[in-house]
Amino acid sequence: MSKSFRIGNIFGIPIFIHFSWFIIFALIIVQLARPDALFPSDSTLWTRVAGSIIIALLFFGSVLAHELAHSLVGRRYNVPVKSITLFIFGGMARITREASSPKAELLMAIAGPLCSVVLALVFLVIGLILWLNTDSMFIIALAWLGGINLMLALFNMLPGFPLDGGRVLRATLWYKLDYIRASRIASLIGQGMAYLFIVVGIVWMFSSPFQGVWLAFIGWMLQNAAGNSYHQAEMQNVLVKYTAREVMIASYPLVSSSVTIQELVQKYMVPTGYSFLPVVDWSGLKGIVTLTDAKSVSKDRWEFTSVKEAMNTYAPIVTIDPEVSAIKALELMEEHSVDGVIVLSQGIILGVVERYSLYQFGKMHANSHKRPVSEQATL
Repeated sequence: MSKSFRIGNIFGIPIFIHFSWFIIFALIIVQLARPDALFPSDSTLWTRVAGSIIIALLFFGSVLAHELAHSLVGRRYNVPVKSITLFIFGGMARITREASSPKAELLMAIAGPLCSVVLALVFLVIGLILWLNTDSMFIIALAWLGGINLMLALFNMLPGFPLDGGRVLRATLWYKLDYIRASRIASLIGQGMAYLFIVVGIVWMFSSPFQGVWLAFIGWMLQNAAGNSYHQAEMQNVLVKYTAREVMIASYPLVSSSVTIQELVQKYMVPTGYSFLPVVDWSGLKGIVTLTDAKSVSKDRWEFTSVKEAMNTYAPIVTIDPEVSAIKALELMEEHSVDGVIVLSQGIILGVVERYSLYQFGKMHANSHKRPVSEQATL
C-alpha cells in the first residue's frame, strides 16, 4: 500500500502504517476524550486525552494481533506474508499467493476473528476483576475494548467476501465446488452485502450523517474489493495452466549497461511503455533498471549518465525457469515488489514476464481456454 511507512517487524513480518491511519486514530481519541464518554466527568482534559491515546493504541494493537493471527496461520500453510499495514479501516495482511486448499483458507480466515474474541474476553475479564476489587477509572475503558474487539470479530465474520466470513464461506463452498465457482458465489454475496451497506448508510445519513457516510463508504470499499478479489482468483486460475515460456515476451528489449539515461528513456521506455528493463553487458545479465532509477538522476545529467551508474544495484534480479508455472512468476513479482521477472535458461535470457502484460493475458484468456497454446501465448 502506497504512502505507508515501516514501524518495525513482528515475527519477521514488516509492519507498516498508512497515512490514513492517523485520521481514524485522531477521531477515536476525540470521541473517547469527550466528557462522560469513558472517563469520570471530574477527570481533567489531559487525563482523558492521555487515557484515550492509550486505549486507541490498545485497540490498534488488537487489530494488529487480528492480522498477525491470519498471517501466522497462513505461514503454517506455506502462504507467504509480505507485510501488515494499519490504515483507516483497520488492518490488512499482504500475501503473495492465496491458500492452496480449502482447509488452509478456512483456518487462515477464522484465525483473526478467534483472536479478536480471545482479546475481548481478556479485556472483559480484567475489567470484571477490577470492578469487583477496585473503583478504577479504567473499568469502562476495558469494557469498551472488550466490546469493540467483539464487534470486530462479528463484523469480520459477516459472510461477505473478502471479509473473513466471506473467506470462510468460500472455503466451505470450495470443499464441494471448484475454487472459481466458490470464489464467484462468495464474491456475489459480498457485493450484495456491500450494496446493502451503501443503502443503509445513505438512509442513516438523514439521522446521523457521520455514521451514515462511514457505513456507505465501507460498503463502497467492500463492493470494489469483492469484485476485484473474484477477478484476481479467475485470473490466477488461468495463469496456473500456463508456463513462463508461454506467457513471456520473447522480444522484450535488453539494455546495454553503457547506454545513457537519455537513450534509455527515449529509445526504450517511451516507445515500449515498459518501466522495467534487464541490463546486460558482454558477460551477461547485470541487473535491472527502472523508470524510478532514471528519475533519480537529474535531467541535465541524463546525457552523460550511463545505465550502469543509475541502476539500483541492490534491486533484486528475479529470474524464473521457462517451464515453471506462470502463476509463480506473478507470486515472485509480489514477493519481491518488482514489475517483471526474467526468464532464464542455462544463463541465456529467453524473455521477460512483465506484470501488466501478464494481467492482460489473464483477463484475455479467463473465458477462452480452448484456443491453441500458440495463440494464447501471444501478448
